[in-house]
Amino acid sequence: MGDVGVEPTGPLVNGGGVGETFQCLARENIDLKGILGSVLSVDDRLRWEAEAELERAKAQSPKTFLCDLGKVFADKSANPDIRRLAGIILKNSLTGCVGEFVNTQCFQGLVENIFSVLQSDIQPVRRCASQLAAELASYEIHCGLARDTLSWLISSTASDQLSPLLVEACLEAIGFISEELISKHGKTAPILLDQTLPILEVVVGRIRSPPTWEVQLKASNTLFFLLDFLSGPLGNRERLTEIMEILFTLADSRNMEVRLSAFHCLVYLAGSIYTELSPFIERIFAKAERAILYDEEPPALQALEFWSTLASVEIDNLENLASEQGNYVQTHGKFESLIAPVAKQLCYVLLACLTRQEEYQDEDTWNKAASARVCLGLLSRVAPSTVIEYVAPFISENVMDENSWRRREAATMALGIIAVDAMPAVLEDIVNESLPFLLMGLLHDECLAVRVTTALTLAKICKVSESACTLYFSELAQNLSIALRDDESVAKHACRGLYNLADYYKFADGVTESELASLAQVLRPLMMELFSLADRSSVEREGLKGLAFRSIGNYVDCAPESCLPILNEVATALLERLLVLRKDRPLSPNERAGIIYAQGILMASLTRYLSRVNPGNTGLVFKAKDRALEFIVHNSDDTLTEKALKLLAVIEKNLNADANGISEQIAPTLLALINSGRDGSIASGTMCAAVDAILELVRSAGNGFEAYLPTTVQTILELLSHPEVVWRFGPCLLTSLGELSLALGEGFQPYVDSSLVVMQGAAKISLSGEGVDQSLVSEEQVLQVGYKVRKRLNKEQQKMMLKQRFPSQQIRRSILHSTSCILRSSAGNGQRTLAVQKLSWVLAICENVSGDDSARKLNPYLADALVGLAITVVVEMMSVEAQGQVQEWIKKLLEKGFSSPNPEIKSLAGKAAVEIGLHSS
Repeated sequence: MGDVGVEPTGPLVNGGGVGETFQCLARENIDLKGILGSVLSVDDRLRWEAEAELERAKAQSPKTFLCDLGKVFADKSANPDIRRLAGIILKNSLTGCVGEFVNTQCFQGLVENIFSVLQSDIQPVRRCASQLAAELASYEIHCGLARDTLSWLISSTASDQLSPLLVEACLEAIGFISEELISKHGKTAPILLDQTLPILEVVVGRIRSPPTWEVQLKASNTLFFLLDFLSGPLGNRERLTEIMEILFTLADSRNMEVRLSAFHCLVYLAGSIYTELSPFIERIFAKAERAILYDEEPPALQALEFWSTLASVEIDNLENLASEQGNYVQTHGKFESLIAPVAKQLCYVLLACLTRQEEYQDEDTWNKAASARVCLGLLSRVAPSTVIEYVAPFISENVMDENSWRRREAATMALGIIAVDAMPAVLEDIVNESLPFLLMGLLHDECLAVRVTTALTLAKICKVSESACTLYFSELAQNLSIALRDDESVAKHACRGLYNLADYYKFADGVTESELASLAQVLRPLMMELFSLADRSSVEREGLKGLAFRSIGNYVDCAPESCLPILNEVATALLERLLVLRKDRPLSPNERAGIIYAQGILMASLTRYLSRVNPGNTGLVFKAKDRALEFIVHNSDDTLTEKALKLLAVIEKNLNADANGISEQIAPTLLALINSGRDGSIASGTMCAAVDAILELVRSAGNGFEAYLPTTVQTILELLSHPEVVWRFGPCLLTSLGELSLALGEGFQPYVDSSLVVMQGAAKISLSGEGVDQSLVSEEQVLQVGYKVRKRLNKEQQKMMLKQRFPSQQIRRSILHSTSCILRSSAGNGQRTLAVQKLSWVLAICENVSGDDSARKLNPYLADALVGLAITVVVEMMSVEAQGQVQEWIKKLLEKGFSSPNPEIKSLAGKAAVEIGLHSS
């Protein structure tokens, strides 16, 4: 296949023949075509040798190498794949270094060959030429040179004398230029503004009068990159109206790809200039409705994406408004929605799409039905009353349709989509009316797609409908348990439904005795089905095995006291499976991650059981202790180590540590782990869990821990002498000093002085910022983090951000806590007065709390904790040593306590005012 068309005269060419330019190839005797062909070989050895030869040629003579690539790229007789590869290598070699060759004769010939390829009839080769032309134009623009290349591309695009292929390639090059410059400089950069209008004019002209539909498509794709300017300095109502008219014309094109491009542009506008689309919303809906219902799938999906994008923007605006006004529901009446005028018609369109599903599709299938599900869910948050009004009758009419599985599935899916927390009465009625049929269909519907959707919807109902959980608990538990035997796609949602059902018992207010009796009746068979599901499932992370174990742990939490014998059996089964998962065998990375995930859930479930049941010195507890220590010593996953430490801490409560010599087995392992915090080799969560385990061992072992006490305190004090450790682990380590003093009483007195010295040093570090980890989020940065960013973080990310937001405030809270503990543990033994005399520096922290409002802006809970601890410390110190007249900052601190929304802090402030001689009023 050859190249066609008129020979263009490219810019940057001031003379020099192509033949003369490439005489260098013959001199070097390099078969560049052959080398490039070898690079495309499937033979690894041949490909590696060819790539090395290319690198040598480039290193020996970069200019010659570029010229040779240009010759191959322009050679019409060469293999198209080799030409394309030459173009790609040429572009990568030119990027960032055009200036080194721009004034050479070699470069002039290279440019001429690049522009000759712009009219090639081989699309991949022509596209490479467009990318190279864009690279040349970008170089001219960045260096402030005459913009010959861009001007030539614009004039060639507007010309009716050149071939359509060349016009198409020029449009594509202009698109590349616009995309690259906007990404680097932004839409308001002066470097772009003087050329934007000529580009926009020529692109619009080619959309209106294209020689071929391919040219119109390239012009439409290029227009997409220019849409950014509509929200910049060049944006105005007239220009937007012109662009919208063009997009409406493109949406009516006979060519599917052109229609797709039009909706692609509309989706972008929905996210970028949402507020400007109000005058066009009715016409957009008309075009989108026709595309969704009657067009091919690609344009239909983009039309659905437009409404999903618009709804997402409105949800963001609603939530931002709610964060300012404090009520999400009330903001609907104060928010002008663009979707509201067409919400009714849109509901009709979306429900029609829900019935166009495929019978056999997985979760990754993306079609009209899947896209409509997402869009309906978003719409139900923007216009909830309208959606319920139009969807509720659809559900009632079709959820029991015996003649059409598609309508049954669509109605069931719609019910799951609109079932939300605090459902209105009309929706609760529909849920309760539909449940008997859904429960029957879950087990007996012949269509797998209906059973999958039914399980998904029932899981949602178990999460949001308290009345359904109350009225149909036994039926839900039994049918969902049986559904665990079904296909994995059904079992997954049924398992999630059982998990949500357990949540109802954990968190619902006023669970009755009859409801608890119902749970006790179904618990044993339910647990058997969950264990059976876990045993037959793969060990992939976040897979069914992990979900089944999580559900078991949830029922361990919520089971009534009458079920304790069943829970003992469950705990034994959990421990057995923890041992099975420890078996060594070759594992894939995915399997290993899945095993770690399952092990973590098993240990968390055992921790829940031991926390609740406290079986004492049983064989189960001793086995669990051995497994936990094994994980701590031999495991390299921080999350798993943290869970093992939490399990160990609960085990210590169950064991008579002093009688069984447990300290000798546990203490050295825990101390070694804590000591590794010096080099930062463990995570902060692991450090906190290890410290908690040591503290629990101290409380449980009593005198049995005496031999390890000096080493424990010395290890903690040594760690706190390093500023970087204070910032990373300071809160938990400082808190541990106070907890040790409470647990040991007089036994801690030898360590009080050294502890106070280290605490004072930590306080200075928190005030000075010495050694602070720059990766931590500063308090000022947190205040600047927008609501949109914070709300999109998952729970683990929010938890991590909470830990890292304000380390200095966390450190001060821990210091105040430990100070209070040391003062309380010193009471009555003659040491309290001495301790108070050494704690004058703590009053400076308390004074700081009285005048610092930044903590409340960051986290009101932390602010209350600081105020409460500061009041406690002040009162305890003043009760030992008379302070004379109460200072103003103490009065201000008490005022903060009185103004706290926390009743406990208010009460504490009132008692403190009485104790120091002030009136609580």
